[in-house]
Amino acid sequence: VIEYAQLHADAHGVARGLIRRGLARGARVGLLAANSAAYLIAFIGIMRAGMLAVPINFKLTRETIAHIEGDSAIAFMFVDGERRHLVDATLPTVRLDEPGEWAGFLDPGAHSSPVMRDDEFAAILYTSGSTGQPKGVPLTHGSYVWGVDLLVASGPPMRGKRVLVAAPLFHMNGLLMCLLTTVAGGTVVLLC
Repeated sequence: VIEYAQLHADAHGVARGLIRRGLARGARVGLLAANSAAYLIAFIGIMRAGMLAVPINFKLTRETIAHIEGDSAIAFMFVDGERRHLVDATLPTVRLDEPGEWAGFLDPGAHSSPVMRDDEFAAILYTSGSTGQPKGVPLTHGSYVWGVDLLVASGPPMRGKRVLVAAPLFHMNGLLMCLLTTVAGGTVVLLC
């Protein structure tokens, strides 16, 4: 169980950890791992650093993952041990499922997120590539805020509710449901 205070502190730690490693605003940071709390925390932390999250479908081939790494210009990757071998060996990585490595990456402390314009990209999601190579679809900060605000205002009341998220976090549905639930004050039960 991760309380909201810990989620926020760790997301700040991710943002500070990325900046400490020399990544600048707008850098592309990949996520290639199975569902986990650390995955969600890394996703939020990437955006808090003013960088773009690039979730990658871990069922893709090594060649397709290499295409996505190059197409989106990923500068850093969060991975799990089972998928580390799929990542370009020259790309810096941190394992989400290795407690010592994950804790060593986090840079605890206060963090002030940069003010992001509505039209600035927050994430790049890739299509399945059913008609060729996957294509990157950039999503803006404004679209995330609009979508979450709309769903919180018009959807079922989620404050105090538990929401099971079974969709993979590399997919928009899984990510949006987690963000929506946390913003609304509910509890995410993440199927890993």
